[in-house]
Amino acid sequence: MDLPSTSGQPSPSSQPARPALQTIAVVGLGTMGSGIAEVLARAGREVIGIDISEAAARRATAALAAATARSVAREQLTEQEREAVLARFRTFSELGAAADADLVIEVVPESYELKQRIFRELDAIVRPTAILATGTNALSVTRMAAESQRPERVVGLHFFNPVPAMKLVEVVSSVLTA
Repeated sequence: MDLPSTSGQPSPSSQPARPALQTIAVVGLGTMGSGIAEVLARAGREVIGIDISEAAARRATAALAAATARSVAREQLTEQEREAVLARFRTFSELGAAADADLVIEVVPESYELKQRIFRELDAIVRPTAILATGTNALSVTRMAAESQRPERVVGLHFFNPVPAMKLVEVVSSVLTA
């Protein structure tokens, strides 16, 4: 039996545990970002999709709606489950939307300068406990981590396309990753 603490609040053990990495931001909603967002929303995570292109955000939302509608038609999801998945995905055009994310996955075009600019901006936005991940498959994760204010919390996450069909992801740590 859990006893209340002397502060009148329930003891930590009586509060439901928050799942690790509950809120995940995906920066870049092209083919890979849309697929990653779909997999995460289906897995029960709150997904913050971020793209400077409103058209890309609309395409990502439409792709998720179409994929989940197909799953309902195939009786892989109920309509209620579909609605829950769609409700977990929200899109934004500013990186500031990632402020409360536990994990931020960057999947923008393979430009070191672009990725570094995004990481520098995220360093100033996200909580110190957030993990920053790059979806690069060609650039140095160690180099990106070294220029971050939180090199120990930077990893590479290389998803395979199409993300919803490919049940694997390569996790790349750097020599600086904790």
